[in-house]
Amino acid sequence: NGAGPIGLMFVKLAVLKGAFVIVTDLNSERLSYAKNFGARVTIQINNEIDMVEEVKKITDGKRGVDIAVEATGIPKVWEDTVRMPRKGGTAVLFGGCQSGTSINIDTSLIHYNEITIKGVYHHTPYYVKKSFDLIADGIIDAKSFITDTVPIENLVDAFERIDRQEGIKYCIDVS
Repeated sequence: NGAGPIGLMFVKLAVLKGAFVIVTDLNSERLSYAKNFGARVTIQINNEIDMVEEVKKITDGKRGVDIAVEATGIPKVWEDTVRMPRKGGTAVLFGGCQSGTSINIDTSLIHYNEITIKGVYHHTPYYVKKSFDLIADGIIDAKSFITDTVPIENLVDAFERIDRQEGIKYCIDVS
């Protein structure tokens, strides 16, 4: 859930592991990047679509996914992510919500479906090293995440594009 830069990194990693990847996002441009990175199905969500039901429709018998990954930091998406896994599946909550944020989870869903919920904090030395190694070893092509190279004089424009959720990442040319 979420096709921003981190969500797209999850797409690439899951595809490399051979997963059938389903991506949800509000932004059609980001979904097209997800498709280019190997997602098999993309779902553009809005307030009228039940994201969980749409994802479950794609799985065998509407059972849910093996692993659902949240990469937005939006509390509602955290709640939906916990509802997506099949019995015995896992919900990975990666996107950090604001401090003090609470979410509502149906405890019987977790208990009877034996859902594993895993929080992941990405700034630990282990994950930083793993990320660098994936790029340094050529497993992940970092250049595929660069939407455009922008001269330093247009730095503000690059930040405005990021704020509008256009593109993925921008390389700033200081020469």
